[in-house]
Amino acid sequence: MVVGTADRNLVVFNLQNPQIHHTFATAGSDGAFNFWDKDSKQRLKAMSRCGQPIPCSTFNNDGSIFAYLVCYDWSNGAENHNPATAKTYIYLHLPQVVDNQEDSRHQGNKNNENCKVRDPLISMIK
Repeated sequence: MVVGTADRNLVVFNLQNPQIHHTFATAGSDGAFNFWDKDSKQRLKAMSRCGQPIPCSTFNNDGSIFAYLVCYDWSNGAENHNPATAKTYIYLHLPQVVDNQEDSRHQGNKNNENCKVRDPLISMIK
């Protein structure tokens, strides 16, 4: 998703939504990704920033694995790209589902619609 701002900047987000939960993830060239609750319009978890942009990400079919790519995305131009230091990594994040006891809107729901993301387990594939 590309968003234009009033000061003529472009903000690029990679929006991913596992269809079984009421959550989605955003990732971008700032090297951060976040999990959000679409119903309450609240951020559930802000992850630590990576040293490089996150140009793409995706959930697996059941939303139990969130994969994201960390690499140079050319948003700062070719003059700032250093092939000697630019590394490409694929990370796997395992979101964990936790009942949100404070949210009474979904009390009694048996379809995991009251999901929150807990601390990650991150692994790296080179």
